[in-house]
Amino acid sequence: MSEVSFKAQIKNLNSDYIKLIFEQKTAADTAHSLVIQKTADFAEDTFTLLKNGKETASCKSEFIDVDSKQSLDKLFSIFQLLKIKEAKEALKKFQKKPKKSMLDT
Repeated sequence: MSEVSFKAQIKNLNSDYIKLIFEQKTAADTAHSLVIQKTADFAEDTFTLLKNGKETASCKSEFIDVDSKQSLDKLFSIFQLLKIKEAKEALKKFQKKPKKSMLDT
């Protein structure tokens, strides 16, 4: 029996339940991973989205790492927010690229 590998992984999460559900629901996302940088106190944690190992977006948010639907919903919200930020940045880079004119070809 081979082991299933989920590419949309989450790192630095204490809850095995949330990690498992997150990875199951994002199994089709073969390029992303999410890294949580927990703070020592109750300040906001840093969430970093990576695409193919390269950082594409980050944000800070308060996150309570416990086995609950509320925590899981919050995590998915953060993941979706980061993917939107990533798409906006990609669009900005695309718009900044110089466009070739028909005469250049």
